[in-house]
Amino acid sequence: MRVKKACSFTLVLMLSISLLAACSPVNLSESAQVKGEQSNSLGGKLVEIRFPWWGNVVRHEKYNKLMDMFEAKNPNIKVIREPGSWEDYWKKISVQTIGGNAPDVLMFTTVGQMPEYEDKGALLPLDKYIENGSIDVSGIPEKVIELGKYKGRTYMITKGLAALSYTVNLSLLSQKGAPLPKNEYASWGEFIDYLKLIKPKLGKNEWGKEIYPLADMASDDLYMESFMRLKGKDMFSDDGRELGFSKQDLVEWFTLWQDLKKLGIVPPAKITAEEGTLQWEQDMLASKRIVMSARPGNHIKSIMKYMSDELTLIRLPGDNGKFGEVLTGAFLGISAQSKHPDDVAKLINMWMTDLEFNKLYEHEHGIVQNENVVKGIQLDPGDQLSLKNMKEVMSTTKPQKSRLPGVASIFDQVKKSYDEVNFGEKSIEKAADDIFTEANRVLRKQK
Repeated sequence: MRVKKACSFTLVLMLSISLLAACSPVNLSESAQVKGEQSNSLGGKLVEIRFPWWGNVVRHEKYNKLMDMFEAKNPNIKVIREPGSWEDYWKKISVQTIGGNAPDVLMFTTVGQMPEYEDKGALLPLDKYIENGSIDVSGIPEKVIELGKYKGRTYMITKGLAALSYTVNLSLLSQKGAPLPKNEYASWGEFIDYLKLIKPKLGKNEWGKEIYPLADMASDDLYMESFMRLKGKDMFSDDGRELGFSKQDLVEWFTLWQDLKKLGIVPPAKITAEEGTLQWEQDMLASKRIVMSARPGNHIKSIMKYMSDELTLIRLPGDNGKFGEVLTGAFLGISAQSKHPDDVAKLINMWMTDLEFNKLYEHEHGIVQNENVVKGIQLDPGDQLSLKNMKEVMSTTKPQKSRLPGVASIFDQVKKSYDEVNFGEKSIEKAADDIFTEANRVLRKQK
């Protein structure tokens, strides 16, 4: 699944300090204060706010149009646009925040970046803007607002949301004469029975390579979190001092995937390592190496642009009516260093409430959550599937808790340990021990 994770703020902090030390002496905080206000053509004060974002060229073009529209409706505000790649975004805002030159607008996802920044005092709470109506969330479900809270305060609000789900190639299944999947499976056992049923029918793709029913994503932390939530457990304990699941739970998770590999349901380790991290245009779903893979539901719209096959979304397996899928998306927050937080709030509010703005936005980062706005937008087929799936998930699961700051190395260890298991270099039990050792080191160090 192509769900990328940001680097730990703490780790980047160390790198950033060395980078700043190597630069020519300059008072970045002072520089930031000088910038930000000019005179506009009407003779008034023209306020500048900086907005970085991640994405490709297509997204950059769309966001530039969005900012043009915002400026047209707010002629006293000029948005300084700072587009970049996913990797560059996180490096840049970390260095700038440490240097006292943070952008005014900050974007996050649900995998733990926001708590990292809040713990460093780098974010403003949004509660006062919500309470006075500057940021109108009246059309947004309370469950969704909860995703942006940390330590009882709201620090980010989503501008697009999706649920973790399976993207399924229906055309490939039909072509091979295999039965199509159900939308929901009552248990992992029932889901695996379906995968075992279709495996013998799949054969090879047009390039003569074996087709597998499912991608091996045992080391994906969102997928693992969904499994633990299915068991009624969270990723971390309430006091934040340890993982919220047991070592046996982790052994069960890794064992499940190793059993699927033995059955030929997921690819061997070598194929997963070589083909599992390719870009969407070349990944195992696009090359018909697999029938389905788990990823955020909003990805289906982009995948449909380069695959002519009929695709759909189905839910992750449940447990006799219980489900555990996590929600993911893109969120907006305000830097504590911003000299113009009220103006940033206007931009966030436009994303929350403005129909014309969101028609241009086209659910770029997932489904917009203001139900009144969504009703006024014509959804494309991919967004229709994503919206349906997300509503099903939200009706049966509670929002996941915020990730703790400084935990990126735990999930790095999960990936490293599972790779060692997958290639036969380490037992599942020893891998679980290593992960819990790293988790204990990180979590207890922070207290």
